[in-house]
Amino acid sequence: MTTQEFSIEFDILFNNINSNQSQGINEYEKSVFLTHAQNELIKNHFGMANNGREALNTSPYRDSEFSSLFKTISLNNGIVQDISPVQSLYPNRVKRFILENDYLFIINELCDIVKKDIDGNVIDLIKTNVVPVHYAEFSRLMSTSYKEPKLNETWRLLGPQELENTTVMDLYIRYGYIIDNYIIRCVRKPRPIITVDLDGEFSELTIEGYNTKTECELHPVLHLAILKRAVVLADMSRLKQPDSQINPMNY
Repeated sequence: MTTQEFSIEFDILFNNINSNQSQGINEYEKSVFLTHAQNELIKNHFGMANNGREALNTSPYRDSEFSSLFKTISLNNGIVQDISPVQSLYPNRVKRFILENDYLFIINELCDIVKKDIDGNVIDLIKTNVVPVHYAEFSRLMSTSYKEPKLNETWRLLGPQELENTTVMDLYIRYGYIIDNYIIRCVRKPRPIITVDLDGEFSELTIEGYNTKTECELHPVLHLAILKRAVVLADMSRLKQPDSQINPMNY
């Protein structure tokens, strides 16, 4: 469905709901509702709904419909800094990585750690799962007699945010090893759905930083669900109805 088709079918559904007795929705408002509906669809599929409900559709076969949003980031050149409290305590076992916030959420993380001899030759390679650890839990773990991750684990702590729109990852690894590669699989943030260029009366407005016409990036099989939800959001906005009684995603 093109953005023009989104706009036309939005009007049809919205007018049917309101029996042609409601004031129309302009193109900027349509784009806002379509973009919100798209984001809701993604979050509900992956179980990330803000309202606390469980994901309605988490079957693996449906992931193919969202595959255009899957992204793999390989960070084999981490940026090491000396300002982290963790690094100041364990400078040889922590490496810092700075990740741009162009993703919605992380699916899983892997880290390759290696041990080298005095000549720099790799004598051991371990592929580990990255496990998020809070600082309180990290302090507890470091107070035990076994002060390092399991053989197949790397601990990850969130570092202080220093740059806008970035996330800082501090990876803590086993003694005697160094990080060879840090791999993140995530769901990237799609572009908004904007039905027309935002010029004229909308020239000073943007939607998630965009102001030009953009097509929906999700699989076409999801377009009708986005459209229906956008119309529901528009009608709720008009009537100021609570969202609690409305099924967020029947698709």
